[in-house]
Amino acid sequence: MPHAMDAAPAHTQLMNALLAAVVLALVSPASAELPGVYLTPAPAKLRFDPRCVLHAVAGKMAADIGRYRGPEFTAAIADAAKTTPRVRLKSETTLEEFQRAVRRQAPGATVISNMYSVDTGEVFLSDEAKWYEASGRALDDSLAHEFVHHIQVKYLGYGLEDLSGDDSAEGMAVQYQTWFREEFIKGGKPLPCP
Repeated sequence: MPHAMDAAPAHTQLMNALLAAVVLALVSPASAELPGVYLTPAPAKLRFDPRCVLHAVAGKMAADIGRYRGPEFTAAIADAAKTTPRVRLKSETTLEEFQRAVRRQAPGATVISNMYSVDTGEVFLSDEAKWYEASGRALDDSLAHEFVHHIQVKYLGYGLEDLSGDDSAEGMAVQYQTWFREEFIKGGKPLPCP
């Protein structure tokens, strides 16, 4: 007859094997493909305060565009940094809220994507970390991009049709997004903040 002490190592081995299997399933990238194991990766996080991102973008746009439009424009763009639009992250926003805010810009939207809402003045950002990691981008440079659209609407007189069909509006946003990424994310420069 086996002694009770002989059973303890078998029980311990079984528990250790089960624990190892659970840990492996949780940390393995293949775990998403295992039946019954569903992981939602942590969302991407903003590195910088949105006020500081807006301040940097508005300052750069005022310097660049103000040369052509004059000092009144430069002052107006600089004022843009005083009122930061609400930033709504996908992980904290329902699809219905997004659809209501962008119904004229993106009728029938089925996913929350990066967008400045002309109607509500809010910025929506997809905060899916995997996408940012794969593309070599950051949530903050996407925020900079959408803040350009905010400035275009509030201070440059752009309308819904300009953001929806005008490649120059999007090209300008991409230009400042790239500048922001190179200067502050990849370049490591300190972000100016009021």
